[in-house]
Amino acid sequence: FVGFTHGARIRESEGFSVAEYGNVVAGNTPTFGEFLKHEGNVIASGDFTISQSPLQISVEATDRILQQANEAGINNGFPKYAAGLLKQAADAGLGNEELAALIKVLRIAENSRSGIDVVAVGFTQI
Repeated sequence: FVGFTHGARIRESEGFSVAEYGNVVAGNTPTFGEFLKHEGNVIASGDFTISQSPLQISVEATDRILQQANEAGINNGFPKYAAGLLKQAADAGLGNEELAALIKVLRIAENSRSGIDVVAVGFTQI
């Protein structure tokens, strides 16, 4: 919902109808639902070979969303967070894996708290 709300703010700041934005998003919901289902299956399988969406594409997209927020003078908290997570993933060498590989970055803190040396383990085992 945070992403949707940020999108609504972008539309609003550009003078476009937020209601129409909601209609567009609703129209894409079945397709997006299938995409999320696929990404969930990728995470469950542990096979992050590119099958639909390379992580690097989302790195570039979130950078553009962050740039737009900065240029429009709107709150950049959400795109800054999303871009930061995706940059961490790319910096860790995950850019040529499926977007679902982002889970590897999100798992780092869990492994750190459990005493596992994340650097020694590497991303292939996380």
